[in-house]
Amino acid sequence: MIEWLPRRPFEGDGWSGLGPPRKGGAMPHAGIVQGGPGVVVPVRPLDLRLGSLRGDGFAVLVGGGFAWNGIGLHHVYIASAIGALFALGGARRAGHRLIASRRHPSLSLGETGVETGGLFVPWSGVEEVVTFHARGMDAEGKKRTWNHLALRVRDFDAVVGLPPSRAGLANLTRRRLLLVAEASELTDPRTVASALRLLVKRPEARLLLSGPEGVRLLTHGALHGGGLS
Repeated sequence: MIEWLPRRPFEGDGWSGLGPPRKGGAMPHAGIVQGGPGVVVPVRPLDLRLGSLRGDGFAVLVGGGFAWNGIGLHHVYIASAIGALFALGGARRAGHRLIASRRHPSLSLGETGVETGGLFVPWSGVEEVVTFHARGMDAEGKKRTWNHLALRVRDFDAVVGLPPSRAGLANLTRRRLLLVAEASELTDPRTVASALRLLVKRPEARLLLSGPEGVRLLTHGALHGGGLS
């Protein structure tokens, strides 16, 4: 998933109204990432069929649709048509549902990079971890805040899983964000975000991902006893 549209003036930086970690949720565990050992972070996909969204939330859903494997450079006119539908009150809701249906959020971390939503980006291509929120209405007409976790990439050319045509389009985006998940799709989003920031900032920490300490990093946070904080 790629955030395609620029943010609005009323965009939200950081998460807002995020509750405590979900009790009884699936926890990170050891797994295989790009053929090697790593840590799999369970993501529970939410039903994001929204009534209306402002700012970033709108951009998230449009970006998710543009990044879907079925839409390439030769289908830009389809994306443009969807954008036009969003401008129409009633059709906007249908457009949200169509795009949200293409989401397949996931997150796995290995020594060489991050695997999310069917794409793989090497650590060298990740600039920083970004958290932001948007307020809007869900499909039932209730007000809600949507908190999103994303990775800012240097460019999309090195992202495995994106054909050159789609990578070229994605490079035109202002923020170059690879969207990972909505915060409530993760059991403990704060710990995951903190661990991701550490892994981006401290390359030596990525060596932990091949063993049990990597799982602990994603479940309990920075390992002070191991020299990481």
